This record gives sequence, C-alpha cells and structure tokens, in this order.
Amino acid sequence: MARELPMDHHCPWREEAEELRERLTTLEQQVATLTRTVFGKKSEKLPPPAEELRKEAPREEKAQAQAALLKRRERAGVKRELPSRTVFHPVLREHQRCPRCNGTDFHPLGPGRPSVLYEYIPGHFEKQVHVRETLGCACGESVVTAMGPPRVAEKTGYGSGFIAHLVTSKCADSLPLHRLEKALAREGLPVARSTMSLPGFCGQVG
Repeated sequence: MARELPMDHHCPWREEAEELRERLTTLEQQVATLTRTVFGKKSEKLPPPAEELRKEAPREEKAQAQAALLKRRERAGVKRELPSRTVFHPVLREHQRCPRCNGTDFHPLGPGRPSVLYEYIPGHFEKQVHVRETLGCACGESVVTAMGPPRVAEKTGYGSGFIAHLVTSKCADSLPLHRLEKALAREGLPVARSTMSLPGFCGQVG
C-alpha cells in the first residue's frame, strides 16, 4: 500500500508544473491580444506603426511652420520700426502717350503703386517706400505706370547699397554670416542667413 505524502512535501516536479502553468497563462493572454490586434474589429485593432508616423509627421510640420511664421512676424515687426521715407516716381513725359488713341491726356489713377525696398545708407538702414505714378488715358483704354527703382535682382526687396554693405562685410572684413545676421538684427533689420545665402541675393556673400 502506497504511503500518502504530506501536503508540505517538497516536490521539484510540482514546482516546475506550476511554473509552466503560469507561463502558459501568460502566453495565452499574449496570443489573445495579438489575435484581436490582427483579426479584430477596426475599433479594437492597434494602428500600424507607419500610420502612427504619418500622423506625427503633419504635427511636426505644422509646428515648424508655426515657428517659422512667428519668426517672420517678429522680423516684420522690427522692420516696421525702421526710419521710413517715401520716394515718388512720376511717369516720364515721353511715356505719356496712349498706344490705342495716340493721345497724351492722362490723369492719375489712385495714389500710385507702392513697393518696399530696404536700403543701407552709410551709418544706418532705412525703409524706402517707392510709389510709382500710375496714369490713365482720357480715352479709358490705356494705363501707364512709372518705372520703379533699379534692383540688383528681380523681385528682391533689398537695395544695391544694402547688398554692397553685405558683400563688403563678408569679403573685405571676413565677417561670417551668423555675425552679419546678429549685426543686422541690432540695427533693426533682421535678415536670415538662409536669405543672405541665396545665389541671387548678394553674389559671393553665400
């Protein structure tokens, strides 16, 4: 007749069996979670990593765009505080001839077409508002506008004196762009290094 073992008897096989049972329970839970993730309803599925990255990318791009917009607004606010003067550009008499009726009876159309140019006057910067006179022919078929100020590059908002100042500071004085950027900001005209590095902006400065 077999002898009954006491309840507190130490049995390595029993301990191993209990450990295996716990591991089996954990694995079953993991399998259930993976099954629900892959085959469950859309509301129960976990989003794939690629989808999560796509969601994060627009957030980062939006944050970067907002930061860049704030920087531009800050720079624009400082630029508005610069000394400003208005330069009027009248239409030359030789240009006051209508190509439709050949008449020369022109009248002003509004205050003119303004454009802003930031210029460097030795010792300080200034904001120049150039207003080009706009005339309309009495026949109502033709409009002429005065020539604007000469520009170093097409559509640039910086004058030749300003660009000459940058070229001199960079080439003659060996001043790096990050120092130029700080110096311009102190003078009330913040210009980003990326702008000064553009090929059409100031030639060899970049």
